[in-house]
Order: sequence, then C-alpha cells, then structure tokens
Amino acid sequence: MMGRLVLSAPQAGQPWRARIQNSPDMARTCVDLTPEEARSRLASLFSLCGAAHATAATQALGLPEQDSTNTSATHDILRDHALELLHTWPRHLGLTLDRTWLTRTLGAGNDWADNARTQLATALTGLETPLALLAEADFTLWLEAGRTAQTPPPLAAVLAALRLIAPPDQGRADLPAPDSTDLEAITTGKAPARDASILADHRNTPLLRGLIAREGVSLFVRMVARALDMLAALSNPARLFARTRALAAHLPAGPDEATGGRLGVARAARGVLVHHATIQNGRVRAYTVLSPTGWHMAQDGLLSRCLRSLPLTDSPALLPALLLSALNPCVPALVEP
Repeated sequence: MMGRLVLSAPQAGQPWRARIQNSPDMARTCVDLTPEEARSRLASLFSLCGAAHATAATQALGLPEQDSTNTSATHDILRDHALELLHTWPRHLGLTLDRTWLTRTLGAGNDWADNARTQLATALTGLETPLALLAEADFTLWLEAGRTAQTPPPLAAVLAALRLIAPPDQGRADLPAPDSTDLEAITTGKAPARDASILADHRNTPLLRGLIAREGVSLFVRMVARALDMLAALSNPARLFARTRALAAHLPAGPDEATGGRLGVARAARGVLVHHATIQNGRVRAYTVLSPTGWHMAQDGLLSRCLRSLPLTDSPALLPALLLSALNPCVPALVEP
C-alpha cells in the first residue's frame, strides 16, 4: 500500500476518522514481467520492508527461496523499532537520550556476533531477566526506576514516559490475528477485520499476558510489543518469523484451481504481509499486495476501533502520534485538525 493515511480529528461530536489518500496500486507495475523481474521490482519499491516483500513474492511467484531474506528482514525490523523508540519518542517526550544507543542498535543489524547483540539487548533494558519474561509487578517496578533513576536504561526511560501519556482505556481494541484461511481474502479484495500487527508474535509472553489481563490491548501494550520486537531482533530473531512460517506452511503448494493464483506470506516490520500472483505463459498477469495497514483499514477494522476509543475532546497532543506509532502504518500519516 502506498499513498498517505489521514486522521481527521473529532468535529461536531463525530469520532476520529481515517482515510487513505492517493493510493496507487504499486503491485500493478509487476504485470507482464517475468516472476524474477517482478520479485526484484517489489523488493526495490519499498524502502523499509523490501526483504519482506521479496519473501512474500518468492512464494507467490513460485520462485526458489532466498537464503538471506530473513537476515535482511531482521535488519529492517530492528531499524524500524530503533528509530521510533530510541529517536522519535525521546524527542517527542523531551528525554535526553544518548544517541550512541541508536547508533549501536542500528549497527547491530550488520556484522555483530550473536553474543554482542544479546549483550546490547540486555543493556537497553538494564535487566538480567529478558523483558518479555517479567511479571507485571516487576515490570511496574522497572518502569518506576525508568522515571526515578539518575541514568535509567533507555527502554525503561522511554516506556516509563509513554506510560504517563497512555491511559489504558484509550486506543483499546482487540481482534484475532489472521489465520491461513484469512489470507485468501486477498483474492476477493475484502480483508476481514483482523489484527495483522506484530502483537501476536509476543502476546503469549508473560509480560504481555499480564498487561493485557489488566488493561486489555491498549496503545501502551502495543508500544511494549514494539520494544519486545526490537529486543527479539537482537537476541532471538527466529521468534519473529515463526508465526508467518507456520502460516506459509498451510498455504497450497501450487496455484489455486479457481483463480490460477498463488499466495505468499511474510513477516514485515509492521506485521503480516500477503501477496497474490497469477502467472500465465511465464508472465505475471495479476498481482495484489495486502499490507498490515491494508488489514487494519478493513471495515470495522483495527484502526477504526482504536480511533473510536480515543476521546472526542481534550485529547492530549501526543495521543494521535501514539496511536500512529502503536499501529505503525505502512504509509506516511497526517493528522488533520
């Protein structure tokens, strides 16, 4: 999905609204190309998730799997979260954060040894126990230290400040993650309302189970999931791809009898990415991409549900920015007054 996501602030008692502007179908540029040409084009069109698009395209186009795609996708995921959590939000929140943390984290996507990446993940939290394994009570104590310590670990400082601007009841929305049957919605053009974000990859961790039991799937919970995703990219990258590999394993091995098309699925920085390709006489005859934002823009989907739970008046200035950061759309976003 390309174009721009526009959020419109409440007016005359109406809730927040969202729409996509200027959304050309970039997948149509693949029509009449060979499968190899189509994969190369899709990988180059998307500046952040090119590796994920290459993975989904490889499956949808029936091409041999590429060995390096998960490594590149891990780098993309790490970069996306690091820029948000170690640069954008410290700036929004007025935090003084040593820029070395961002430099080190972005550099970890290159040639660092596994033990150095794990040590960095530990340093970012200041915890001996992985953040994902904390009980809720211990997490609360960690956040308090993030507010009161003279030099708190960077993720503790950022999440503690986010906790103060993210009331549990605002932006709360819970939907099931897409399963292998849901992926076929791409062939109809009508995606069901599903949560295609990264949340499902961490929902069963002790930390998120405790938080969700207390406050539901709030904006803050989704920001914690982004922190867990960044840490997993450093210390346990295989976790990031387990769910989409399982989804891919349940897809038909060959073209669908009804449409002649084939599905592909991959883990992008923002969540579940789906491609559908139809090949005839060695050329692409039809191509469709369903991004995580495409899932979330479905009728009565995740974005509209989150928006409905935002206050109509007296909204904190950073709350729309927090919603966009928590859902992490695949396109530039604008908030209209």
